[in-house]
Formats: sequence, C-alpha cells, structure tokens
Amino acid sequence: KSYGKTMYKVYEAFAELNEENRREAPYLFVWLHGMDNGMIEPHYLQTMQSRMHRRVIFMVPKSPGNTADGLYFNWGCCFRKSDNKKQLGYVFGVLHQEYLRDLTAKISEIACTFQAQRTLVMGYSMGGFGAFQLGSMAPDVFDVVVSVAGYGLGTLEPQGEMYDAPQPQAGERFDMFLQQVASRLSLVPVVLAMHAQKDSMSSFRDVKAIIRHVQEVSIKKGSESIVQLFEVPDERADSDRGRRKKNKSGHHYFNYTLLDDSSDDFFWSKLQGFLQVAGPRLELQTVSLDSIARFSMLQTGTPICARCGTWWKAHAEEEVAKSRGVPRFLWEGMSQRYSPY
Repeated sequence: KSYGKTMYKVYEAFAELNEENRREAPYLFVWLHGMDNGMIEPHYLQTMQSRMHRRVIFMVPKSPGNTADGLYFNWGCCFRKSDNKKQLGYVFGVLHQEYLRDLTAKISEIACTFQAQRTLVMGYSMGGFGAFQLGSMAPDVFDVVVSVAGYGLGTLEPQGEMYDAPQPQAGERFDMFLQQVASRLSLVPVVLAMHAQKDSMSSFRDVKAIIRHVQEVSIKKGSESIVQLFEVPDERADSDRGRRKKNKSGHHYFNYTLLDDSSDDFFWSKLQGFLQVAGPRLELQTVSLDSIARFSMLQTGTPICARCGTWWKAHAEEEVAKSRGVPRFLWEGMSQRYSPY
C-alpha cells in the first residue's frame, strides 16, 4: 500500500436504553482523532452515545502511519517533510485518494455488518479536517458529517497572521479545495461544523467559508441537505477542564460541544432533530455501477448497502459482467485488526 498502517477499534454502546431500544438498528459513529494521534477514551464515547439516546456502534480509526519513503499523513492529507515547514503540510499536501477510498469502503462494510440506520463521521481539530475529507470522498456513505474545530486544505488567513501561510498560494489551494472537494459535501444529508471565532489554531474564517460554500452548492443543486455552522461562544472557547489558564488558544471546547450538559442544547438535541427529517444517505437510496466500482463486493457476499436485500450479490455480479472495464478495488492490505469491545 502507498499509505502507512491504519488501525481501528470497534465499540458498541447502549447505556441507559431499555430492551426495545437496544434492539433497534444502531447508528454507526466514526470518530476521528486530532493531531495528537491519541485514541479517544471509551467513556467519552459512552457519554456521546447517551446524549444520542440510541444504540451506537463506534468505529475509531487512527490516522495512517508514515511510509518508508517519507510520506506523512493528516488522515487523507499527505505530504513530505519539505512540504511541512512551519507545520503547513495541510496547505501544500494533497489528498490521498487510495487511502480515503479504502477507509470509506471499510466504513460502508461495517455499516452493512451492523445494519446501521445512520452513519456519522465526526472529528475534532485534525479530525474535523478528516471528516470533511471522508465526507467529500464518499458522500453516499454518510448521513452526517461533523467538523469540530476543524479546517480545510489551504487557508484564507492573511500572510503574517495565524498560520503565516504564504499568500496567494494558500488561498488558491483553499479555493481548489472548495471547488474540487468540499462541493461534494452537498450530497450528504447533514453537514455541520462547530467552531469558536476565538480559535487561534484552526481558522474560523476557513470553516465558515467551507460551510457557506456547501450551502450555496446545495441550494444551486436543489438539494435538501441541512448545512449549518454552530458558533461556540467566546467565553467557552477555552473551557475544557485541565487547560492551563495561560494557554488560551481558543481551541479547547471539546467538553462544551460534545460531553458536558451544555452540549445537549448546543448540539445533540439539534442533531437528533435533523436526523428526524433528513433523508437517508445515498447508498441506501440507489445501487449504482459506480458504487460497485468503488467499493467492490465483500468477500463474505454481504451486501454493502444495509437495505439492498438478498438480491444484491446476483445484481452486482450481473452489473459487473456488463462492464468488465470497471475497476475493482481489492481489500488486500486494508487493516482488519480491530478489537471489538
């Protein structure tokens, strides 16, 4: 493979649910970590599940390791050491399509395995960047994409401020990201971002531009997608417990947005409302030759789509037979070393 080792874990959480609720089709929730590459604590996931009042299957991957030839990864954004001067790999890097394709295919497979009613991807900081990447790569796989304190590829921030990225190059890269990547998020039923204006580590300006662009594309296409930006109050931008008072970067609102009681009114109750009215993800609406080409058949014969039914295998084989020129992407090399808990 042209990307490093990618490990992941799978958890199931059903706290505070009665027997009937536990039997309901679960949500699949993909959590993407930030720059520290640390795996999220399981009790944080349980808190998120309890906020959703739903049985949830969590998939928790790690960003790919470095390759032997010196390729570094921020999820699907890859770059070399020479591209990462002043930590600007996210500006001068490129999106690694093979990795993003493989990971989204694995997510689709897990959604099928657990017959997930909804599939969500969410991440904090670099994980928020990753959520935008995955949602853009395979918008048909996700019902919800959520970026918390995230960013995009390139930046609108002026040179000499915040990142001190060279302009106009960084702005041009950001515009390419909007046009070629973020536009595809308009196909996802729900796209949300949570961000503080005071955040000095991840650009509020950039995320606001991403959300605005997705809204504009959605309107232009006549899409019914729900696309919103939730602004974290200034007084909450450094509210995470244990943060040193002197370290006020405005980038520490994980607890406020996702864990504390405040998160119910700020985010979780709104998300539940959106899921009540949002249409299903595209892979549950149609079975296309494109999906066969991108995701291939599972070796188990299990349908990729959770609602395709038992006719899927015969249908897929018939469609592939009609077009032998369609590339079929293999699963070999994709890590399957997950640990169910």
